[in-house]
This record gives sequence, C-alpha cells and structure tokens, in this order.
Amino acid sequence: MPDTVVCISCHVLEEPYAVETTVRSALNMGYDVIVGYDKRMPDSHKNVLNKYKVTVAVSGEEGIGNNRNMLAHMAVELGYRVFIQSDCHVMFIPRSGKPVGNNVFLMFPVEEKQLLVADKLAGKAFMYIGTVHDYNDIRKIRFVGKESKYVYFFGEPVFSIETSVLKRIADIQSGYIYLLPGYGYEVADVMLTAARMGYVFTKSDAFIYAHRINKGKERRWKGRWTREQMLMFHANMYIYSAKHGFKSPVYYKELEERFKERIEIAKRVNEELPMPAKRVFDLMKEAVRRRDMVLF
Repeated sequence: MPDTVVCISCHVLEEPYAVETTVRSALNMGYDVIVGYDKRMPDSHKNVLNKYKVTVAVSGEEGIGNNRNMLAHMAVELGYRVFIQSDCHVMFIPRSGKPVGNNVFLMFPVEEKQLLVADKLAGKAFMYIGTVHDYNDIRKIRFVGKESKYVYFFGEPVFSIETSVLKRIADIQSGYIYLLPGYGYEVADVMLTAARMGYVFTKSDAFIYAHRINKGKERRWKGRWTREQMLMFHANMYIYSAKHGFKSPVYYKELEERFKERIEIAKRVNEELPMPAKRVFDLMKEAVRRRDMVLF
C-alpha cells in the first residue's frame, strides 16, 4: 500500500467531468484515492467513478467540513503516513519526487473547460502558493507568492500533512480533526492549528495543480447555497474566530444553540494550544521581512 492517500471532497452538485479529471490525475501519480461525499453520492458521479479503482465514502452529514473530517480520519485509521487533501475540481500535474510531509504546492486558477487541458496551460499560467487572511480581518485576503519557501497556513484546497499531526489535532479536539462543519475556513483552521502546535508547511515540487475557480454565477454554485449551507458557513466563521482569537463576525443565535459543543471545544483549544494565533502572524511578518515568505 502506498504511504500517501489523496482524499477528494465532493459536493453532489459538482460536474462529473471535474470529478473524473481530479481522480484520474491523482491516480496517475501513483497514490491511493478516496472520494468523499457528505449526504449522498449522485448517480452521475457513480457512472464516472465505476471506471476507476478508488474508495468511495459517504459521511451521512451535510457539510464539506464534516466530509473532510471523515476523510482525514480514514487516512489516519487506514495507516497512511501522508494525507493529501483535494477539492473535486483540480488537476494534479506531476513534476519531480513525491510529497514527504507537511507540504504546500504551486497552483494556478483555470476556468470551466480549461480544467480538461490544464496540463497544457501550466507553462504559461500565473502560479502562486495560495491565500492567507489578515489577522485583524479574516475576510481580507492576500496571496502567497510562488517564491516563498514555506507558509504557516493558507486557505487553499490542496496540501499534504503527516497523519501523525492529524492524530495530534484529533487528540486535543475531542476527536475532531476538522472542527468546522461547513464550507469556508475549514482548511485554514487545520493548518493554523498545526502552525500553533509548531509545524511549518514547506513548499514542495512534487506536483503543481490547476484549480477550477467558481465565479458564483454557475448553477451548481448557486444551487448549493441552501439555508442549511449558509448556516454552516456562518458557523465556520464563528467557530474559527472563537478558536483562534479573531474578532468574531456576525452570527446567528441559532449557531450557539446548534453548534454549542464545537464552539466550546474551540474556546478550550484556543487556551490550550502552545502558541497564540497572534504569534503565528508575527512569525509570518518576520518571514516576509527575510523574504522567506512573499505576500502580494
């Protein structure tokens, strides 16, 4: 069994061609692949995935964060050493070697049908590592340049991390690896938690990846934003802010009632983590001054 697994989180409204592109490119790198869904797996995806040797898992809980939590636990429990998280609309493009641990990778955005030919666009694409938010405003985004040697956290969908780190996170979070249930900030939360535990994510040349960007007007994108999804989006912001000491954004009273357990875990973990989030941002500023990390 390979020591690395690619875990792909899918929404039921995702286009089958994008899922297939991601799965095929991951398998071509020689990794095991697990594809995860929250509530159900649509028939259109079954028709695609039946062609490939992959594991499919359904969490039964709505929310991409819940989905990713399930996949991360599977990677730990199945004995993999390295977990690669992925969205279901990226293309992996091999370069040299394999990820060895806590890594980030160069990426470039593509539009709808460009995803199918992304490997031919890589040489001309504008590449960067990812995005990070400001300490004083978690909605204010800056880009991390490709020249950076490492990052402390970011919000992009693809990174690799040693499962031993995931297990440590679960141990302090009452079993949760991804504490945030829905979409938004759940990736940054896992990485920022690891950073506050003393881990750094290093740039890797194992592969680059193309990420299809939704512009917000697509039917699949509009279709996902039910009241339930919006509630979990706000829950993510509230739990994330409570956990890392950010100024809490607007929230609904319903959040405190429904997600009471996770909010309480978040507040406790914030007190127990050895490094405050503010210190991580100070370290980032120092890295920018040394040009070890490039923001723009």
